[in-house]
Amino acid sequence: MKKHVILAFATLISLISLAADAEFVNLGLKSGTLWKNANESGFYTYKDATAKFGKNLPSKKQLDELISDCKWTWNGSEYKITGPNGNYITLPAEGYKYCNGKEHNDTTGAYWSREAASEKNSWFMFFNASTKYVEYNRKCEGLSVRLVK
Repeated sequence: MKKHVILAFATLISLISLAADAEFVNLGLKSGTLWKNANESGFYTYKDATAKFGKNLPSKKQLDELISDCKWTWNGSEYKITGPNGNYITLPAEGYKYCNGKEHNDTTGAYWSREAASEKNSWFMFFNASTKYVEYNRKCEGLSVRLVK
């Protein structure tokens, strides 16, 4: 009887672990980075994003790799980003918030990196239907967050 209980418990733990891993997608990137399959809800200033998510925010290098090593397909409101292994994530164009709190809702996406570029700026990834790049932005702006591991 004890063996059956232990086996059932071990199976349950395995299923919970698989479910947690299913939240992250292996795109087959050289770095081995796994990208979460959904955004964190809301817009975050750089300070709030780094305080809440820390090392789970992507580095500038990870953002650059996502742009350079994946195929990006625009569908009108988000990009489908397909990795070298055929797996994909989607990144919605949710807009962003200006430092004054006013929202800029259109077909742009802006996602924080965990790396500061200077005292007042941090690296982030920007995209719209025609372009995508990594540059720096004011830390007071509210941007989207996508986690990595």
